[in-house]
Amino acid sequence: VSWYGFVREILQACGHDPARVQPISSADLDPPRPAPRPANSVLDNVRWTSLGHRPLRDFREPLAELVARL
Repeated sequence: VSWYGFVREILQACGHDPARVQPISSADLDPPRPAPRPANSVLDNVRWTSLGHRPLRDFREPLAELVARL
């Protein structure tokens, strides 16, 4: 999920309208990021699962649990 998508999920989980945020490009960040970042960096669970662990849950599940606790 992108940062934009993550923020939308947070707003939705809190009962707010996710349309309140609009996507922007990294070039439009103000202030700009302090260090260069790759255009598309993806984290995966390949190493984790290759060690015999169960895949991590979809981020929406623990997000909903956190919002419910707050």
